[in-house]
Amino acid sequence: MSKLEVPTNLNVEFGAYVHFAYYIGKYLMQHCEDETCVDNKLVDWYLDRFSNLLGHMQASSSKLKLLYGNLVNNMIRDECVLVVAETPEGRMLKKHPSFFVWAWRSQAKSHEINILSP
Repeated sequence: MSKLEVPTNLNVEFGAYVHFAYYIGKYLMQHCEDETCVDNKLVDWYLDRFSNLLGHMQASSSKLKLLYGNLVNNMIRDECVLVVAETPEGRMLKKHPSFFVWAWRSQAKSHEINILSP
């Protein structure tokens, strides 16, 4: 099986990362038992829920999934989420206790407005 590489010209702005982290944190708090969920499910949910914000990227769904999967790694390094277990379905992530999701709300909403405004 070949490994899909993320092209170097496929990246996200900081505002897009904040948007992703904010909504992943919010999803963990509101929809997941013990604020814990498999990373692949989180990425799939985000890409489905916010597909209207991603159209400008002109990338296939598999590349977007890989790119946003890499953003999960950033969230781990930035201590937004913790890996609590490895499962066959993927890594089980839990919101880091020191990640104050609501502090990123205005920046995430601002990103949405910037993308959706002509």
